Amino acid sequence: MTAAELVRVVVRQWIVVLLGAVLTLAGGYQAISTRGEYVTAAGIYFVSPKTLNGGNAYLVDERVITVADVVAGAVNSPSVRAELRAAGVHEHYTLELFNAGTQFVALYDRPLLNLSVRGEDAEGVQRAVTLIHARVDAELERRQAQVGAPPRSRVTTQLTPANPPLLLGRGSRARAMVAVVLLGIAITLTVAVFVDDGRRRRGPRRSPPPEAELLVGGES
Repeated sequence: MTAAELVRVVVRQWIVVLLGAVLTLAGGYQAISTRGEYVTAAGIYFVSPKTLNGGNAYLVDERVITVADVVAGAVNSPSVRAELRAAGVHEHYTLELFNAGTQFVALYDRPLLNLSVRGEDAEGVQRAVTLIHARVDAELERRQAQVGAPPRSRVTTQLTPANPPLLLGRGSRARAMVAVVLLGIAITLTVAVFVDDGRRRRGPRRSPPPEAELLVGGES
């Protein structure tokens, strides 16, 4: 199809083109008006007690990494996640044991949990970090209290950095707008050509010949 033929199709199917233009503009506005997300990351380091042989049943072979892994699994459970949502944590977050290896060969060599949070509200992201860290501490204390670990031999945690930085990721609004416009034009022209081709195949509606009208009148 030549450019001239395409222009004639656009003129004939102006309603389809107009509707496509409206939808494209709406999609473009949505693309440029979408808010960015705040992202932050921190580490929750599990600190060994000064007295290692103080009767803490969780310190098996002095493996604080095991303690961190157990606590992370508990905090990631559906029930605890539901509790955090009820407490106001609506942002997306991940909490996992630090892996110094690769995706193929894991290496857990330190008692450190990686915490990452992202959301549209800066205060909400910061509050989520505070609440999740507090929930990790509460779970750790609960489990050590159950085994009767003396306070001096209990594992504690430390958030590092103490005030995690916030990053705002907006992406490129210009690229998003161009992509939406190009996609809208392509879809609109395709639909216009399809509709026009279908109508041309059907052709104009023909009126019955005079002979047929006379026969119908004679029979009645």
